[in-house]
Amino acid sequence: MLQQAIADDHAGKRMFAYALKAEAVHAKLYQMALEAVAQGKDLAETNFYLCPVCGHIELGQAPDACPICGTKKERFIQV
Repeated sequence: MLQQAIADDHAGKRMFAYALKAEAVHAKLYQMALEAVAQGKDLAETNFYLCPVCGHIELGQAPDACPICGTKKERFIQV
């Protein structure tokens, strides 16, 4: 979808790019969770922060600015 949006110069290309980057972060988090489960454990970190613009998830504390879209720390949602 990203490649098509770029080819069409569609406004959605920015959001598709954000989604692609956020999903790469999600994949790493899922891998961490699977590794913990395989050891009979849970993730040690229980604080998760979600960027409401692009979906990026940060562990521990919200960053000063989202590394994907630049959204400020104050807008992150703790989940």
